[in-house]
Amino acid sequence: AQDGAADAVFAYDTASGQRVPEREFGLDPANISPAGIWSDGTTVWVSDGALDRLLAYGLRRGGRLPDRDIALVESNGDARGIWSDGKTMWVLDGRRARLFAYDLESGTLEAERVLVGANRDPRDIWSDGVSIWVSDGKARHVYAYRLPLLPEATRGDATSALERARDEDFAELARAGNTSPRGIWSDGAVLYVADSGTDRVYTYNMPDAIDARLGLLALSGISIGAFDPDRTGYTGRVGIGVTSTTVTAVAVQAGAGVVIDPPDADAATDGHQVALEGTAEITVTVTSEDGRRARSYRVGLSSFAAIVVAETRYQTVATNPDLDHNIANFEVTLADGSTVRAGFLDAYNRTGGLRRWGLATSEVIEIETGTLTQFYQRGVLDFHDTGFGYIVERRLAWDYFGGHLGENDQGVEPAPQQAPRGGVQVGVFGHYVTNVDMEGNPTGFLDLFRALGGVEGFGIPKTDARRDSGAAGTLYQPESVGLVRQYFQAAILQITPGSNLAELTLLGDDLRAVLVPGWKAEAAFGPALPLASGDAYFPPVIIPS
Repeated sequence: AQDGAADAVFAYDTASGQRVPEREFGLDPANISPAGIWSDGTTVWVSDGALDRLLAYGLRRGGRLPDRDIALVESNGDARGIWSDGKTMWVLDGRRARLFAYDLESGTLEAERVLVGANRDPRDIWSDGVSIWVSDGKARHVYAYRLPLLPEATRGDATSALERARDEDFAELARAGNTSPRGIWSDGAVLYVADSGTDRVYTYNMPDAIDARLGLLALSGISIGAFDPDRTGYTGRVGIGVTSTTVTAVAVQAGAGVVIDPPDADAATDGHQVALEGTAEITVTVTSEDGRRARSYRVGLSSFAAIVVAETRYQTVATNPDLDHNIANFEVTLADGSTVRAGFLDAYNRTGGLRRWGLATSEVIEIETGTLTQFYQRGVLDFHDTGFGYIVERRLAWDYFGGHLGENDQGVEPAPQQAPRGGVQVGVFGHYVTNVDMEGNPTGFLDLFRALGGVEGFGIPKTDARRDSGAAGTLYQPESVGLVRQYFQAAILQITPGSNLAELTLLGDDLRAVLVPGWKAEAAFGPALPLASGDAYFPPVIIPS
C-alpha cells in the first residue's frame, strides 16, 4: 500500500492484515502524490499524478533506481494505477480516462486506449494477463475490460475503446460500505479493494470461471516442499531408488481442465504415472472453465537426493538488488546415498574471489543433469562428476564463443616461435603468459594470472597477449578489435582502454545469455535471501529454452 500523505510505501501481510514495517520505505521527496504501485519482485515503480514519470525503487531496501524510471508522454499527465506483465507497463490516466502502454525495458509508448463513458474517475488497475480491472471512485464500481494484445493493440489509434468484459465487473462495492474505492490487487482468488474513506481494504471473490489455479499437487516419491497455488515453479527431489512417480493434480475449481505432461505411462494403473528415466521436468497445465486462462506448474527434477548448506557468504549491493546472492559450500547427497562436498565458496576464494569472478549473478542452479552451476560476472563455476569424482571447477566459458563449444569455432592461434620476454609457457597449445604483450608493452597479465588461481581459475591460454585484429585465423569478438587481449579457455584478460590496467572481461554475463536465454524471468537470477548453515537447499532446475 502507498500513502500520499506520509510519502511512504507501507507493507501488510495479506493473510493476517498486520503491518510488516521491515518491508516499508520512504519515497523520493519529489514523489509527493503517489497513486499507483507495481513490482516485478526486484524493482518497485510508483506513479505520481504530479510527475511526468514513474519512479523506480529497489524492493528490498527502497533505494531509488533512477536509471529504471519510465518517462511518460505529455498526454499521460495524470498517472494513477499501474500494472505490468513484465514486458509492458500499463499506466492509467485519471484526467483523460485512458490506458497507456509502455515497453517496460525501453519506456517507448506502444498503445493508448479509452475507457467506457461511465468509468470517468479511474483510480487503479490490476490484470491477470487476460482481463484488466479498473476501479472508479465516483461510480463505486470496478470495471472489467479485455487486456489489449500487443503488438496488435498498436494498430488502433488513440481513440480506440477498450473491449468490455461486463460479466467480470464488481458492482456491489457500495453495498459493502466500500464507497471510495482506490487501489486494487488480486492473488487470482480474491480481489482486494482499498477505500480512502474508511481506511480499510475490502475483499471480493474472483469469478470461479476464470480461476486457473491448482489446489493440490503431489508426486509420489518426490519431494517438492510446500505447495502454494500461486507459485508455479518447483524443484523436485527424487527419493533414492525411485524410478517412477504418480502425479496427483487437482484444480481449485471443478470445472477447470488439467493436463499433465509427460502423458500417463501406465494407463492400466490408477493415477497418472510418469517414468523418471530421461525425464527432466513434469508440467501440469490448468485451463479455466471459461477457456480464456491457462496456468502451468513446472517441477524440475533434481539429480541430487539432498543438498544442505555447510558454510555461506552473503553478498549485497545497495545500488542493484539483483546482485544480492549467496556463495556457499554444500553437502550433497547423491542418488546412490553417498555424500560429497560442493565447495563453491572454497573454489571462489581459492582462485581470487571478487577480483577473478566478480559478483555472483545467480544462486546455485541446475541447468544440466548431474551438474550444479553458479554464474558470476566474469565466469561460471560448476559442480560435476569428471569421471574421477565430483569437483567444483571453472566452466570453459570462452569456448562457447570462440572455441570448440561455440558455433563460431575460432580454434587456437599459432604459438610463437620465440618465447616472449619473461614469458611462462602454459598448457598444451604452446602459448605464454607474460607481463608484456607481443609488441613489448607492459600488461601485468602474468602477475594477475598467478594471483587469481592460474590454470585452475583461467584454464590454459589459446593466444598470447596481443592486439585483436579481427583477421582470419585469430581470436576476437566484434567489439574487441584494437584492444590488447589474451584469451584463455575460461577467461579473457584485456587492457582497459585509456587506463592501461589489466582486467577480466564480463565473460560470465556473456555466457549467461547463451546458456539461459530467459534468465531475466528466472527468480534464481534476481535478489535472494540469505542462506544459513544447516539449511536444506533446493536448487532451481532451469530447462533452457
